Amino acid sequence: MATKLFLHIGWRKAGSSALQQRLARQTEALAGCGVGLVGNKAGKFERAGTWDGPATDIDRFPWQRLRKACDNARPGDTVIASTEGLWPVEPSEVAAQLDGIETHIVIYLRRQDLVLESAYKQQVKGRPMLLSFQEWQGRVSAKLLCYYETITAWQAAFGRERIVVRRLDPICGVSDICDDFMDIVGCDIAIPPLERRANPSPRSEICRLFNIYDRRKIALDRRFLQIKFRDLDYYSRNADLLSDSERSQVLAGFAEENDRILEEYFPGEEALFSAPTPGNREDLASTSPEYERLLDLFALAVAKAR
Repeated sequence: MATKLFLHIGWRKAGSSALQQRLARQTEALAGCGVGLVGNKAGKFERAGTWDGPATDIDRFPWQRLRKACDNARPGDTVIASTEGLWPVEPSEVAAQLDGIETHIVIYLRRQDLVLESAYKQQVKGRPMLLSFQEWQGRVSAKLLCYYETITAWQAAFGRERIVVRRLDPICGVSDICDDFMDIVGCDIAIPPLERRANPSPRSEICRLFNIYDRRKIALDRRFLQIKFRDLDYYSRNADLLSDSERSQVLAGFAEENDRILEEYFPGEEALFSAPTPGNREDLASTSPEYERLLDLFALAVAKAR
């Protein structure tokens, strides 16, 4: 039997970090199941593309290492690799790099409004950000969230039967990306969950505080903040940067493409993603102990950055 390669290509902000970290902790168990993981110590293969620029050159990827893993695998074994950002590159170039290998492309989709919010939050917490969410959103190419166009390109390069599309949606799709990926690969082992979320996004109040300091060019020790934030049970919150009307407008822009994916990959179902919950946010009062704790942490981060 030929070796099979299952190549997870993202989307970004759709559970990739959790998948990679959980797989990386179980390399021995995977090997016992005839599955070899290609990636770094965090389980990540490589990444490409940005939210505000073109995709990275495909030569950046360690294709030789991936091919070597497939060549060295025993007959009938499986090789897996996960990347957060391979989806924007030209699929035909990927197919050329993997010529002769039975490659299955795995894609996880997340509702576009949630991806936008999470992507912005990750940039804010990682480096100085002078743009508000609305300003940043205006600079992001809608093409980066046009799932159908990208899926069609990968189909053309690898064939429809080699493309696996999943929805990261606890109501009408996948709630545990790692368990689902193991089902796709055909490996019947349980991958334990992480002790804490792999890459949580800060709530909107924290994003606004970052914006205030960044726009005034006040240096922050972001590493210190990330360590301290781990102990805050109110640090993370989804779906809190867009208003209900803004969220509806974003989703309306992708409705036609999403319906085409639904028809092709999930026939008979009513919607590609679950509907947003109106009014799904509860802001921290500026006088609350939780908000005052945030102010204290930012003040300490300024002192540590000096």
